[in-house]
Amino acid sequence: MTADSVINTPWHLDGARLLLNIVTNESHQISLKKSYSTIQIPLYISNLTKESKVAVSIRYLWQGMIHIGLGWDHIAFVLCLFFLASGRHLSALISAFTIGHSITLGLAFLGYIHIPIQPIEILIALSIILMAREVLLIQEQKKSDAITNGFIMVILFGLVHGLGFASALKELGVADDELWLSLLFFNFGVEFGQLIFISGMLIFMALLAKVKWQEKIQTISVYTAGGLGVFWALERITAMFA
Repeated sequence: MTADSVINTPWHLDGARLLLNIVTNESHQISLKKSYSTIQIPLYISNLTKESKVAVSIRYLWQGMIHIGLGWDHIAFVLCLFFLASGRHLSALISAFTIGHSITLGLAFLGYIHIPIQPIEILIALSIILMAREVLLIQEQKKSDAITNGFIMVILFGLVHGLGFASALKELGVADDELWLSLLFFNFGVEFGQLIFISGMLIFMALLAKVKWQEKIQTISVYTAGGLGVFWALERITAMFA
């Protein structure tokens, strides 16, 4: 073997933490990057080149954006928030959601709270159902029956979603010396992804308004989000007790 020897795995990973014990009794810990084809595992100290803080920050910023982009349950919840309000009210609700999930993301990722992910995923699905119900009640002008448009309720939903984000971040295999950077920039990535999604929805709905399709698409979108929430809730409850 040479100093640049690596093991090429036949599988891919979202990320992982590698703890390498060298024959000299030295122990080194590094994060393996996301890969869609193969993971390269270094075998020598000389190959354990440490990433700069900027590179680590960019990597976790991107991971946060990917997670919100591919996390359909989180997107469904934000979609319902988008239809629930507009202008400053929407900004306030998004901020409340951000406050909630930032708190539990940090606490759970750093190990201050430990909650199994299965019931959390069920609660996330239920939060989508309740938020979709809220939007439909607002559309039907039955505001007195609405229960989820208050800031406190949205913060509570954010607390639940934050536990899901923490689970996703842990699965990336964060090295000990990257804990704070990964937490900070993963959260930034989630927020940035939300803002991109909301900005895209604002443009899309403005275009639909010109052809008077806005209300129809909104109703279809909300029913779709609520239906997915029901499906995910049933699927996750079944998996939990299987």
